[in-house]
Amino acid sequence: MSESGSPQSGKISIEHSLHDSILKGTFRQGSAVILCSPTCPEAQLLISEFLMANDGAAARLYICTRKPPSLGAVGKANKVNEKLVRYLVCSENVPESHETMVAEHGLENLTTLSVSIAKAVSTFAPTRVSIDILSDLLLQYGPTQIRKWLSEQLNRFRANGITTLALLNSEMHSTSDMAALTDLFDGNLEISEARADVKHERALFVKWMHGMDPSAERTIYFDDGPRQQIANRIAVLPFSNLSPDPSNEYFADGMTDELIDRLSQIKQLRVIARTSVMNYKNKEKALLEIGKELAVSRLVEGSVRIIGDKIRITAQLIDAATEEHLWSSRFDRNLNDILSIQTEIASEITKELAGALAVSRIAAISRYYTDNFKAYSFFLQSRQLIGEHNKISIMHALELLEKAIELDGSFARAFTEIARCYSLSMNFGLLSKSEALEKAKSAANRALELQNLPEAHEALSNIAWIEDKFDKAEEEAMIAIELNPNDSYAYMVLGLLKARSGYPDEAIRFLETAHLLDPLSRATIRHLSRLYIYRGKKIEARELLTRNLRVAPQAAMEGFADLYLIEGDLKKAEESICSLELDFPEQLRSIALRGELEALKGNGKAAEGSVEILVGKYKAYEEVYNAIALIRYFMGDMDGFFDAIDHSFDSRSQDTIMLMYHPLIERARKDPRFGQFIVKA
Repeated sequence: MSESGSPQSGKISIEHSLHDSILKGTFRQGSAVILCSPTCPEAQLLISEFLMANDGAAARLYICTRKPPSLGAVGKANKVNEKLVRYLVCSENVPESHETMVAEHGLENLTTLSVSIAKAVSTFAPTRVSIDILSDLLLQYGPTQIRKWLSEQLNRFRANGITTLALLNSEMHSTSDMAALTDLFDGNLEISEARADVKHERALFVKWMHGMDPSAERTIYFDDGPRQQIANRIAVLPFSNLSPDPSNEYFADGMTDELIDRLSQIKQLRVIARTSVMNYKNKEKALLEIGKELAVSRLVEGSVRIIGDKIRITAQLIDAATEEHLWSSRFDRNLNDILSIQTEIASEITKELAGALAVSRIAAISRYYTDNFKAYSFFLQSRQLIGEHNKISIMHALELLEKAIELDGSFARAFTEIARCYSLSMNFGLLSKSEALEKAKSAANRALELQNLPEAHEALSNIAWIEDKFDKAEEEAMIAIELNPNDSYAYMVLGLLKARSGYPDEAIRFLETAHLLDPLSRATIRHLSRLYIYRGKKIEARELLTRNLRVAPQAAMEGFADLYLIEGDLKKAEESICSLELDFPEQLRSIALRGELEALKGNGKAAEGSVEILVGKYKAYEEVYNAIALIRYFMGDMDGFFDAIDHSFDSRSQDTIMLMYHPLIERARKDPRFGQFIVKA
């Protein structure tokens, strides 16, 4: 393995000459390659190498950028003879005139942009073009229009023998938007976290390249420095309740939720989900540590203090790497001004992180709320109660939400929470499944009549899934993501849908996105680690689980137990399960994994004991049948396995991913009875 040094990224290990060629920017003449990655130093290294490459003659370089060269990310390229470089600077802050620059006032006119590029191609005749405005264009115009525009530019470049490197920030776009552009290129590179079996933290992946052997090693590791926080990733930490009355806690939690909700709908931002950030509620932990655990570049923290009819809210935007305060403010208002304060805070944060263009989205989001303070207060209290996830709290939440819509019948978000309550009600025996789903569907559709809310589409996706209407579930989840690009739950749903449809690799990509948005979610970690393990991606599984051992220990230990059981390392499986039983005793998964282990060890009596505990303690939990099925299978009881699977289908709780991909149940898949279940699935 040879090593190549770089002043920008330390040591770079290169294993194959093809990779050396790609890294140094010596792409095939006239080719077009897209680099799909978040903004990071490694991406800028590749741009510089690309621009510095010698094509056998002096390369004439043309750079389309949003930043003036002195501030841009291609500083190394400035070492090239300036006479051989031209810049198209598309910025509201146009730099001073210079013979090497053409200035465009922003990206408001694609025709003008095309004319500038065409003029440069005909008069300057560049041999290489770097485009790092693609993400901005995609956000502003959408995939259909930009695909047409980009196709025209690439055809022009190829016709003139120009080699092209385009950058697309993968953290800023949906999977469908990315897919709409990538097939226009000759190759696709990606920068992401490195594998766990090496010490390096970030890596350059060759996802595909025309003419490249599909079996070739595709990974080049960048330097082994500390893990980089991803630009534009932000976490809103739980606001503190400083009110004399502790019952006002729901206002502080509500402030956290509302800021997450508003910021989440800005495409330029990646906002950590509530599930993950609430892990830090009432915990003393350094901001630097939180920033590293969540891999964010910015943190929002604040407090709420209510006295009488007055409210004081403080909020700060903090650099997660330095703890520097980038913005802070204090708001002293009347309680009924709470909605305007939230809009103001969200707008200021958005302006700081994503620019003025995105702030208009905040104004649109504010229309989703009510002007009735009492209705809004009931809404906030109901959300806190729903989070308690028990029969009494769901009943109380429904009562408060009914009061909210009595006060404001156009309060769309109250209807989405009613849909959520009814979907949960069947789990606690409050309503039959059919009645609960009908009421949930009615509430979600009423919300959509009032506002096109992502939460309403998410609710309809969940209902369709339960009703086995999987095409409808996928359609609604896609709409939810279009409206809220940070909807981690919708990404998880899409991942599970792709897996059950026989597309496990696509499923993994959706689940990876869900995990980025909700890194401490036990459900997402479990689904993603299982698919990694089932698909033989054990390196990726180990890396995921190791990274979460400290911050999400239950999910990580369950994942390691699954991995070791499948690998046949029963000693290590025993260690993981013992740790689970010590820290999370009497949990369904702890009992189920113990049963699987004992069955694989041949201890039939102990395995049967686990089944008896599951039936006695968790019989009301429909997913228990999947756990019992695996234990029965490992005991060699094929009839018991199919009996449990039959129960899981009757209760609509079947674990289709386990049935389709678990590597240890191959014998069951060959049984004639298995086919009828797959048809049902």
